[in-house]
Amino acid sequence: MSLAASILTALGISFWSCEASKSTLGNFFNASFCFLLYAMIKIQLIWIGKTKASFIKKGIEYYERRLRPFVSFEIKEIKDVAKGLSTRHVTVEKIKKKEAHALAKAVQKSQYVVCLEERGARFDSKGFSRWLSSLEDRGISTLAFVVGGPFGLHEEFVSQSHYSLSLSPMTFTHEMTRLILMEQLYRAYTIVRNVPYHY
Repeated sequence: MSLAASILTALGISFWSCEASKSTLGNFFNASFCFLLYAMIKIQLIWIGKTKASFIKKGIEYYERRLRPFVSFEIKEIKDVAKGLSTRHVTVEKIKKKEAHALAKAVQKSQYVVCLEERGARFDSKGFSRWLSSLEDRGISTLAFVVGGPFGLHEEFVSQSHYSLSLSPMTFTHEMTRLILMEQLYRAYTIVRNVPYHY
């Protein structure tokens, strides 16, 4: 359980009472206190290009709505740099380097940068929730999860990040990775806040 959740529990304030008080404004102090605790961490998802598959796009929108009560949340789409390259001379290495340059500009110095990468650390869902809580307890307040394009992230960008995360030993499309990551973030926060979802 994170520090914020522990404080709420000690005071006898549940996650759901926080949500009710924020929506009804029935208890200004309770609403303000809950907001301050749950606004402690900000998450930004950064990825290359727009999500094209309609069913994935709908899934992303669905979990984005469900995540917002838990954390300050934002999706940042970076322009697909491969579109501006000549197909005659383009290489995978060149695409990944250009994407790395664009991503380096997109992340902020204040962010704890987590790359989605096949050689990264792997967790089960409860382990992932504990890892997120540990970051919050360490005072990390801004997280950036970075998902590469179809060819993944350039090694140079990965080496400069704070952490690498792998969702599975299996290979997913870069668009599916976006959706799976969002579902796992939502699942993790329901575990942390003791909200029924993970069984």
